[in-house]
Amino acid sequence: MKKPSQKQILTGKCFDLSFEGKGVFKDGNTIVFVDGMFPNEEGEIKILYKRNGALFGKVKKLTKVSPNRIQPKCKVCSSCGGCCFQQLEYKAQLEYKTNKVKEQFKKIAKMNVDVNPCIGMDDPYFYRNKIQMPFGKDNKGNPYCGFYKASTHVIVPIDICYIEDKRSEHILSSIKSLLKSFKIEPYNEDEKWGILRHVLIKTSFYKKEIMVVLVTAIDSFPSRNNFVKALLKLCPEITTVVQNINSRSTNVILGEKEHVLYGKGYIEDSLCGVNFQISSK
Repeated sequence: MKKPSQKQILTGKCFDLSFEGKGVFKDGNTIVFVDGMFPNEEGEIKILYKRNGALFGKVKKLTKVSPNRIQPKCKVCSSCGGCCFQQLEYKAQLEYKTNKVKEQFKKIAKMNVDVNPCIGMDDPYFYRNKIQMPFGKDNKGNPYCGFYKASTHVIVPIDICYIEDKRSEHILSSIKSLLKSFKIEPYNEDEKWGILRHVLIKTSFYKKEIMVVLVTAIDSFPSRNNFVKALLKLCPEITTVVQNINSRSTNVILGEKEHVLYGKGYIEDSLCGVNFQISSK
């Protein structure tokens, strides 16, 4: 077989999942890492690029589908960079994680060990206690938020995320509406202009507290205090609001400087009888 080139179409089978959750696809002696393809699935894939000697591709057509493949709840999970397993049955996800632990013991420690099955959740949705979303603006000037498309800085707009705390949805929706009312511009990475870069929300499981972190490109912005008051009126469940300032051109979300705009500047939670203070960072 000739050496594969970028944009080439290959036909073969996925026989494993990588440590990052990508399907390990094989056509002859050619290995390609493919998003959204699961073990024992067959079909056509398109090579997209080569990085550090490894080939990466995407599914073009499946001719054999895994019995563990399901219809995901999220409409954008295939394009959003937040989830890679929503199309895989939860039981199969847990088996994958258990097997990966076994593989690492064998590969790194050269040990064959018995590994207890991965302990799952009763409900694998709306469980995360932290979410961070970049903000942008569409062609009509409407603010939106979402997650970055995998390996890019292109924001995939999201109205509901099925793995975030349910309370975050209402808070993010309220922030979007207030941005327009207060004429606060989302930050534009290309033009290096605007105010709001990210919103980070942290929640505590036992204490039921909520922290909202507004990551801005500048230290102060018009009507900041009134904006916070309006947000608290719409979302009285918020226990503290922090402004984090990040004026650098960087992939790092949080900056060094912060202002506590409401509350104590942290939330509290309890784990195994020990109380913790959780900061914005």
